[in-house]
Amino acid sequence: MRPKYPKMLSWQARKAGIPDDIAKALWIEALRDATSECAVLESPEYWKSTVDHLFQHLSTEARARHAAPFGWGSLARLPARQWLHGLTIVETMFFIGMRTARGLQHRPGL
Repeated sequence: MRPKYPKMLSWQARKAGIPDDIAKALWIEALRDATSECAVLESPEYWKSTVDHLFQHLSTEARARHAAPFGWGSLARLPARQWLHGLTIVETMFFIGMRTARGLQHRPGL
């Protein structure tokens, strides 16, 4: 029998930056944790515990993925304007150089 996954699982996984197959494994782990905690299965407390464990596992996995020391996770989280600052400075220096060169070309006697 195939396990049933909640409809919100793929949405929450995408939000956390985790692939669907890992999210499904985390759902099964959350079910296992809730089963060991709750006395009555399929009760509202059981499902609340399952969802709480799922969110905990998703956040732990997301933090582990973004904290990779040699990964691109930290660079991807930089704001776009920080990426563009270097380009803006280079462009500004280029235009200053161009204006200086044009000014030197139009000077008589040089």
